[in-house]
Amino acid sequence: MGNNLKNQHYKNMGIMPQMLMYPFEAESVAYIVCEHYGFDSEDYSFPYIVGWVGTGFQDILKESMSTIQKTADEIITGVNQYFENNKN
Repeated sequence: MGNNLKNQHYKNMGIMPQMLMYPFEAESVAYIVCEHYGFDSEDYSFPYIVGWVGTGFQDILKESMSTIQKTADEIITGVNQYFENNKN
């Protein structure tokens, strides 16, 4: 029911369905970065992702995979470089 109300709200506000991709992609990137550094966010991330895109997230994941991978890699590389450059 929550997804139906949310979807109707977005439809009423004239928000394109692509806008739903942004929270999905952001949470997916956060999950990959957290996993890379040893933080377990699975219990939070997966329900959040399914809450945004429903059970068909595999199809959306296929569309977003390159963006998710590229962004996660840029963040991980940037964090690693920051700590490498700021060693005591």
